[in-house]
Amino acid sequence: MSDLWSPDLWVAGTLEKENSFAHLFNSPAVRSSARLTEFASGPGSTINMPFLDSITDQADAIQVESTGIALQKHGSAISVAIACEREYGYQASALAAQRSGADPVGSMLSTLALARVKRRQAPMLAMARGIFDTALAANSNDNFVEVIGSQTADHLIDADMLIDASNLLEELAMNGSETVLWMHPVIAGALRKQDENSFKTTSTDGGLSITTYKGIQIHISKNLSRAGTTSGVVYDTYLMGSGVIGYGAKAQVGDSIDVASLQYDEKKSSNDSAVYDRCRYALHVDGMAYTGTPAGTSPTNTELQVGASWALRYNSADRVRMVRIRSNG
Repeated sequence: MSDLWSPDLWVAGTLEKENSFAHLFNSPAVRSSARLTEFASGPGSTINMPFLDSITDQADAIQVESTGIALQKHGSAISVAIACEREYGYQASALAAQRSGADPVGSMLSTLALARVKRRQAPMLAMARGIFDTALAANSNDNFVEVIGSQTADHLIDADMLIDASNLLEELAMNGSETVLWMHPVIAGALRKQDENSFKTTSTDGGLSITTYKGIQIHISKNLSRAGTTSGVVYDTYLMGSGVIGYGAKAQVGDSIDVASLQYDEKKSSNDSAVYDRCRYALHVDGMAYTGTPAGTSPTNTELQVGASWALRYNSADRVRMVRIRSNG
């Protein structure tokens, strides 16, 4: 019972407040994709996502008398999306529930949706780090060091870094109406100190507040950081186009034997109850291909973060509407 409840004084119905949320997964950068939903609902661990190459970059030719035009083919290429198969289990003891006066199973179910989306945000962030390691390195504006004693003002975020990062997309540089910013609270705080007036908060009819920085919608997560190799902290800030990340999930069934199922199990012999949450979903960044070989049936978050497991399938990195800034604050 000590694994579940061990307070000196228990107040029934009290829950610890969340200190992290799925703001990134719920941002406009992620769009629901019918094709990925179809894939997640069917067989296979990867799916080809074909697209037509652009034909607008080719140069024309000089006309030659009595000579036919050399015909050019409209080429195509294939990006590759992967399936994520995940599971999580909850257990509650009837004895602990009785003594505490609480309803552990009810609490589990009431927060299940939030917990599930937060867990899906983790592989999405791992993918983002993985694709920028090698395949999309040209879209990364790096201003960081791995040891805190070597940091200078050049390693701290400012508006110029965001402009320089957007310029990596050259003619495809995005404007505020079609972009999303993912940033760490420390980065948001630093930019506020530099220019508070660039932040605006508006409310929609449903009461949802949307904060923008220089007209760009921002979404904040404390997960956008890692420890420096020697000391200090390295922060990731992402500037991306709306819908650049596709998502689809197999519809979950209730109390059935399925890779996507929500099951409730009563263990009468031990007077316990358990909830089993199994999911299968797909995540995909436009123009990228997962080329890794996972050790299991589905790549772990650590495997998704391996740069060598990703390849760029668009003709150039600037066609992927996603750039990254790495800074020390």
